[in-house]
Amino acid sequence: MINLCHPESQVSACFKYTCNLQLASTQPCVCNPYQLISWWDMNKFSAGLFVNIGASLQWFVGQVETRKWDESTREAGERFGTGVAEDLRKIGCDVSAQAAIRFGSELPNKFGTRPITDLKPRAEELQSVIFDEMNKQLFLWVPPGRARYYEYPEDKSKWDETEKAIEGRIRDRFGKAAAEINFARECFALARWTPCVFHLMRACEIGIKALHKTLNLPAPFLADSWGNLLKPMDKQLALAVSERFGDWATYPEFFDQATNDVRAIKRAWRDRTMHVESDYNESEARKALNAVTSFFEHLSAKLDQDGKFYP
Repeated sequence: MINLCHPESQVSACFKYTCNLQLASTQPCVCNPYQLISWWDMNKFSAGLFVNIGASLQWFVGQVETRKWDESTREAGERFGTGVAEDLRKIGCDVSAQAAIRFGSELPNKFGTRPITDLKPRAEELQSVIFDEMNKQLFLWVPPGRARYYEYPEDKSKWDETEKAIEGRIRDRFGKAAAEINFARECFALARWTPCVFHLMRACEIGIKALHKTLNLPAPFLADSWGNLLKPMDKQLALAVSERFGDWATYPEFFDQATNDVRAIKRAWRDRTMHVESDYNESEARKALNAVTSFFEHLSAKLDQDGKFYP
């Protein structure tokens, strides 16, 4: 904003560059690099500042064109350069901030070391530098329908049942898997469908290994192979319930559903994910998100990632 005092003869002495924006210590996208920022907030932050700077520069040029340039105007220009530089740094425009400092320190003076005719082209140059630097800062657009996959609503009362489950029992008992599920949700929000499924398969591996630990067996050869992890589980399921090991005999329905979920996920997504020939679209990624989250909702009811069982 430009504050001007009247009468006109006092304008240069009373010029003050200020910004009406409530600027953070840094631009929103730097202060919170992994949070969503609305288009409106970014426009308020950067575009509004650019308008204020442009209006102030135009005022200085006007003082030259109307032959009102004097020592007090030059001093106001120095203050302007310092103030603009501070605000530019807050929106990440460090090169432009240096240019603003130079603009304020190299203004026409009474000694004639800087021609007054230089002011207009230098003001235009400063505007161009600011525009070019701001133009290099790029943002990804996330549609409102997928925004909540990137970050949960700030108000927890607005969380849906899936979000409550992930940040509740799943995180409590399968912390690593919850982190992978949230990475998958972020990928989904950004339309990165195949990476979304990839993170979900990483989460599932944690769940399968937890199931394997309930059998009190050593880790199999190639312990990351789902097939190797499932073999002893299949042997248990082939036995009569009364002949199964430990909790597998006491809670057959729990383990039946858990292994069925693993098989379904393996067939639908895991085997394809490990080959470059396969990729996924939004619908497939959404189905994978739902299936894997449901798997962990079931698993976390009685099990944790270390294989500890909760009757």
